[in-house]
Amino acid sequence: RSSSFFHNNGIVNTRKIYTTNSYLEGSENHKLWAYKLGKYDWVKMEDLQEGDFIGVQYGKNLWGNNDDTSDFHPEITNNHKNVFKPSKVTPEIAYILGMYLAEGSVYEVKNKTGDLIGGTTTFTCGDDLTTILETCGLPVSKSDKFHHCCSSKTFIEFLKYLGFDLDKKAPQKTIPSRLLQMSRENVKYLLRGLFDGDGYSRTDKGEIGIGLSSLRMIEQVRILLNNFGILTEYAQIETPPTEKVKTASTQHRLNLNKKESKKFYDIIGFGFERKQKNKVVLKEHNLERADSKDVIPGFLHHMKNMFEYYPKGSWTLNKKFGLNINGILNKQKEYKTNNVSRQNALKMYEATNEYLPEWYK
Repeated sequence: RSSSFFHNNGIVNTRKIYTTNSYLEGSENHKLWAYKLGKYDWVKMEDLQEGDFIGVQYGKNLWGNNDDTSDFHPEITNNHKNVFKPSKVTPEIAYILGMYLAEGSVYEVKNKTGDLIGGTTTFTCGDDLTTILETCGLPVSKSDKFHHCCSSKTFIEFLKYLGFDLDKKAPQKTIPSRLLQMSRENVKYLLRGLFDGDGYSRTDKGEIGIGLSSLRMIEQVRILLNNFGILTEYAQIETPPTEKVKTASTQHRLNLNKKESKKFYDIIGFGFERKQKNKVVLKEHNLERADSKDVIPGFLHHMKNMFEYYPKGSWTLNKKFGLNINGILNKQKEYKTNNVSRQNALKMYEATNEYLPEWYK
């Protein structure tokens, strides 16, 4: 259903809700579609408890189009070299911005009055970024394999123009809201740069993940992936002090299962071939299996009821629709759960829809 108006409650207390694949925050009296005490209904956030189910919308593909940067006017003199003044954010620039979020740092040179007169942006990455940086108009100097240095005052000004706080260290980094307004293509490349820098793809299973020290940025990445239709699981990893690293650290990690990893490879992908090539490993696993984390709670009896109206038997369901429900129909042993994967529920509805009475639909 579509809503027709908003209601502003003013400043009120909010509640945070963490689910397997999402994080939500809203006012306590905001209602969510939920499954609670064996019943589907709209439930206030303040009345939800651990173990309840809520409907999570994802794959909405709602994007902005704010790629124009023609109003960026840096101070340029005859002494300036490596002038960076794009009229719009291109996919290549979006990629570099994502790489900056993952691996970038800025050293600013200021005069006695505090005005910026120069500086260097450094991308610390073991893979060679020279081509992509120079394509964007940022000449690179390298003192070793890892440090890509770009001396451009105007690029530093461009980062500030977009809303980057250059004083923030990695645990405080966030994606500027201005970048969240970009087009779908540019957001895709922003994420590609971020995952090339801090993401991984496993060589043994092909599964994808990313670890960041910034909780806020990991939440932003999760929402962006959600908008693309990619679900993630969150984990917090605590690393105790060692002889080499004297302080403890916290890493916030998003993990993608095999089905969601395939979506990432196909929709966003890695720029680094050494990571992208691990997609082939996924072929060794059964990607058609239902996702146990994406379920419709309490749907088991509906599966049985719909089958009662289906005249062709379970063999045809399996052969034509890839739906094996022998375990569900087994009367000698209770099925392991009352929840059914959303994928299997939709397959069942597709198979039986023409035979169901109107009142049941």
